[in-house]
Amino acid sequence: MHACPSSPTHQKKITYHLNYQTVRENRQRLDCRRIVLTHMSADMLSRRDEADMECADDGLVIVL
Repeated sequence: MHACPSSPTHQKKITYHLNYQTVRENRQRLDCRRIVLTHMSADMLSRRDEADMECADDGLVIVL
């Protein structure tokens, strides 16, 4: 599993953060079965229904 703690925006580039589009374009390079997007901005939250990856909600518990 890879939790993306820095996917705050859909496409906008922010220094030291990943955006959703970058994660999506490089998904096959990540050696994991599950990706969870976290710490999303209002921009990404408003488009989360378009995401083809799991989006975390506050209070989400992930059992490893």
